[in-house]
Amino acid sequence: MPLTTKSVTTRADKLIGAWKQFAAAKTINGHTVAAFETLAKATRDADAALTAAEAAVTAARNTLAASVAALNTASNEVVEGVRGDKTLGGRNGSLYEAMGYVRKDEQASGLTRKKAVVPAKKV
Repeated sequence: MPLTTKSVTTRADKLIGAWKQFAAAKTINGHTVAAFETLAKATRDADAALTAAEAAVTAARNTLAASVAALNTASNEVVEGVRGDKTLGGRNGSLYEAMGYVRKDEQASGLTRKKAVVPAKKV
């Protein structure tokens, strides 16, 4: 079974409970119950800090996603506004081209002619 924070802290809680009940004043292998409790608390605090950081990252990602969606919507609205505004040249204007689009007059027709496919020879 892999070590998880929950499994280790649960086991530590059992150890602390038994230690306090049966040998509270005893130092075991160089550890006192108070020092062991301090280690357990430090682990819980680090886990809580990590959980809070993960929540903050999730919130930041959600904020970023909402911001990107709003920017994309606004960008599309601006481009549509340029396309429809004849004083800016519409789809044939310099502003439209400077925004990274191809002017309507310069667009290819899209017509393609397929080459004849030569059937493969049987060997």
